[in-house]
Amino acid sequence: MRRALFLAVTLLWATAAVGAFEFSLENDRNAVFVFVIVSSAEVEAAGFDVSGLPTREPNSRDPDGHERDSASGIRQEGSNLGSDREQAENAAAAVRSLLNEYRERLQYIPPFGAKPVELPEDGGAIVGYFDELARTEHLPAVRTISSDPPAVITVGNRHLLRDQVGEPQTVATWAVPRHEAPVRIDNQYVEWIDKPDVFVFSEHRRPRVFSREGEEPALRIDIEDSLLWKQGGTQLERLKALMSGETLYLMGLVTRQISPQLSVRLYLYEDRAAGTRNRALIEIPMELPAGPVLLWIEGRSEPVIVGDYARGSYLFETRIQRHRIPKELQPDQLSPDVHRDQREELAAYGRGHPALDVATGLRDAKLYEEFRHGTLFLEAVPRF
Repeated sequence: MRRALFLAVTLLWATAAVGAFEFSLENDRNAVFVFVIVSSAEVEAAGFDVSGLPTREPNSRDPDGHERDSASGIRQEGSNLGSDREQAENAAAAVRSLLNEYRERLQYIPPFGAKPVELPEDGGAIVGYFDELARTEHLPAVRTISSDPPAVITVGNRHLLRDQVGEPQTVATWAVPRHEAPVRIDNQYVEWIDKPDVFVFSEHRRPRVFSREGEEPALRIDIEDSLLWKQGGTQLERLKALMSGETLYLMGLVTRQISPQLSVRLYLYEDRAAGTRNRALIEIPMELPAGPVLLWIEGRSEPVIVGDYARGSYLFETRIQRHRIPKELQPDQLSPDVHRDQREELAAYGRGHPALDVATGLRDAKLYEEFRHGTLFLEAVPRF
């Protein structure tokens, strides 16, 4: 049996925004962390002794002067623990072996990002490497997990595998598997250059109306009365999208620098027929450089995490995983006995097809304004 653990990669984000989640993983390196989670039995089967990992930084000692294994927090009595070259080499080999053996379970977290995962009941280890774009080698890291993990679990510099003199070890890029995806949420954006646009807006384009918090929900205010239009990233210039399996990837470009108070909102329609209303909202809060994508469902006080995002100054990217959306919001596709002509007609009106209304919103002090940019029909998103 496995239990859910929420991996958040910044303590600030974990403590300030999660609230309802019991556990989080913190990363203090600005790099993608690629990893597998292995149980204690799998670690033992690999012959990997994690009780004395050479992961400590030089002169890492507890108040009593004993060296401490920074991966597990267990005090070690020997002053030479981790200084042996053979032990360091064996640890690096074990990391490579575990990553390759369980490569089908490979996951990654963006720099300072977040994602929900599952932990084995009997404890084990998070085994992975930091993948920095400019490096030709990766930095392996191991974080042991007890059967009763603390509320905040960290992985970072102190969990890097180190050699006999305390320097970080490296592994060749070809020696460990890479997490494969059409694009990777890592705040780099190069992979998006040849991906298709779904929205492209003129610099002078603007919505005719907008909405303001505190006004009647159905009320649309003339854009001339807006105080926040174009500010803080509200003006969307370009949106790219692609679907891979059950994951929707989006990349957006805005005309002005993204404010931490900006929120990109995707109003989910199970059936985009005229007159239907949405019961759920997917929110990409831009408060931090990376973080979770939240699904708010009508009648529920706590959000569901359905993906993650990263952002720069003018660009943002996100992935939304359909399997994390509750089943009651999963739209059924049209029945196969519907005639082709009918299917095309219904598709034209969005009937029977899920869609997202794309909006940006900005809060300044107690004022919040929101601007809608268009409707994205998921069936029309290119697949890769």
